[in-house]
Amino acid sequence: MPFALTPLTFDGDNSNPVWTADGQSILYSANRGDYAAGTWLIRRRADGTGVTDTLARSVGGREIMEVEPTRDTAQFILRLQSGGPTRDLMLQRLGDGTFTPLVADSTFAEVFPALSPDGRWLAYASNETGHFEVYVRPFPDVNARRVQVSQAGGTEPRWAHSGKELFFRNGTGALVAATVVPAATFALGAQTVLFDGGQFYSVGNQEARSYDVAPGDQRFVFMRTVAPVGPSAATLDKLVQVTNWAAEVQRKLAGTALR
Repeated sequence: MPFALTPLTFDGDNSNPVWTADGQSILYSANRGDYAAGTWLIRRRADGTGVTDTLARSVGGREIMEVEPTRDTAQFILRLQSGGPTRDLMLQRLGDGTFTPLVADSTFAEVFPALSPDGRWLAYASNETGHFEVYVRPFPDVNARRVQVSQAGGTEPRWAHSGKELFFRNGTGALVAATVVPAATFALGAQTVLFDGGQFYSVGNQEARSYDVAPGDQRFVFMRTVAPVGPSAATLDKLVQVTNWAAEVQRKLAGTALR
């Protein structure tokens, strides 16, 4: 089936898109070129039709950098960032202009919020030990418990669609799968390094996730690191889009007996 890659946004600085649960719309952070005026949480239909919906706005030097939808479609988990090192996870409800602190410590950074498929557990990364590690807390009662998942560096947690594994990148950038044991409380099983991530892009500044988990939990989508463009740069792989390939194959095979 033919398809085309087209822009969804055209003005300002738009970043960190995520899908809504129904797969019909995209949520993203938007800036119109003036950070003093604030940043917006925007929702837009994935097909580009209709108008955009402004769901939240942050002013006072704090930018909306990440959004994580919850099972309650009237509220979102946001990561706000100030001009300094402070990065906090906040809860925001539609129609409410205030942000409620969720995991917010002005001394440390809390980034990469990720809710489990059943909405019970919030994974995130924090540098409270001096370097980033992955943690899990119950949601929405985040103060009831905290479990440290990674032990030698961890960031970018992503849940398996089954909820039975929590993926993250360890201190070397490798992708790790941590088994989640079914229980009334959060419990971890074995952790397995799936593959080295050195060939893939790593978010050193902790600004946005660099990978996603495909349905079925057996494949991953990464951005691969490539050589700089220039006269001395290595030849880069090309992305080739082929449309109507089935019709082309049928034309080529017309009148040809199969063996």
